[in-house]
Amino acid sequence: QAKGNYIFRSYDKKLKEIGSLITEKPFKYERAALDQMDGDAASSFYGLHPVPGKGFVRAGYGEDKDKYQITFYDNNFKVKWSYQTPNESKDYETFMISDINENYVTGMTMRRDGLLSRKMEYFLTVFDVATGKKILDTSAENTKEQLSISATSLLEGTDQMVLQGEYYDLDDKPGVSKSKGFYLKIFDLKTAKEISEKKFSWAKDINKLFNAKGKESIEDKYLNFPHTMFKAANGHYYIAFEQYKKAADAGGIAMAALGGSASLVKIKVGNMWVLELDADYKPLALQYYEKDGSNVSLPAGAGMMGAGLLGYFVNAMGWFDYQFLQQSSDKTTFNMAYINYDREKGEKSKTIVGNIFLAKDGTVNFDKVDITAPKRTSLFLYPAQGSNIMLSQYNSKEKTVELKLVKLNY
Repeated sequence: QAKGNYIFRSYDKKLKEIGSLITEKPFKYERAALDQMDGDAASSFYGLHPVPGKGFVRAGYGEDKDKYQITFYDNNFKVKWSYQTPNESKDYETFMISDINENYVTGMTMRRDGLLSRKMEYFLTVFDVATGKKILDTSAENTKEQLSISATSLLEGTDQMVLQGEYYDLDDKPGVSKSKGFYLKIFDLKTAKEISEKKFSWAKDINKLFNAKGKESIEDKYLNFPHTMFKAANGHYYIAFEQYKKAADAGGIAMAALGGSASLVKIKVGNMWVLELDADYKPLALQYYEKDGSNVSLPAGAGMMGAGLLGYFVNAMGWFDYQFLQQSSDKTTFNMAYINYDREKGEKSKTIVGNIFLAKDGTVNFDKVDITAPKRTSLFLYPAQGSNIMLSQYNSKEKTVELKLVKLNY
């Protein structure tokens, strides 16, 4: 940031600067969004997202707070295209990026038809990376039930995208009532058409695969955020879910009673599970992984988000424990890492890496590694070559950073 303007810079792998951009006199609300990029996690909403091999994309405000703008830059930070809510539009719009590959930028558009309207509608929106053309802008809703939008997944090596979420009866209240199950809507982005819809009922399709704790979590109205969906060399699909739900924040309520402005709602982050589907999306197997939950107080107003969008928000802010997916080059194996802050009564808390992996014999297995560090140490996990992960440890007392490879058992 310099003299009220913002400077973006890009570098090659040798850290040689290859391009830059100065955003001079940004719009009022866009300036507010840029200011928030200094926050730890706010950049998930307002920051730059890489487009593999091609550049960067960023979503933000348009000329006013009721319009959105999405801009694509090449690797030299030259603007290739920009889209903004048309001036003639009567809708009030916000766009949030969900998934990106070298061909498509996908996300969710939230729309309301007036400044005072409380009815928010959610649309799946997809842009073509090459042209900036909006190739898909459709509601996920139907007339038979309510559909909550949680995430989108671009299926690698195809022009297909999967929209994911949970479904409810028409008179249910998503996030309060127990959902009936979850759905997958598959779209062909070449034709911009929905090609299939798969619904998975808790009662008929999933409960027979859950263990007792898994069944209990659904009855306890936990929601299920889909972190990733991918296809392995065996032709099977795998979806990794992490559970969460809203709860009253006693501390926030107490502060509000004293005249404070704290949030009244917190998020309880729960367990993880991985579902295996065959090539026709038939459920084959399910593994349920218990971990010590965590609680996160929501910013004021965030509790008003829809059930699925709330999971998207928690994920974007980095509050889930899931870390990343690694696949071998031939797709025959994979591993998914998450962090568990293990708190056993009467013992010191531990930091554990949970590693879910597909072994060469085709079975999904689990291993864990203790990475507990001294106090005042922040831990960060990254993918690494082979069956390793890279662990970064920042000690705030010593002001030191330590990097090391951790060998996983798979």
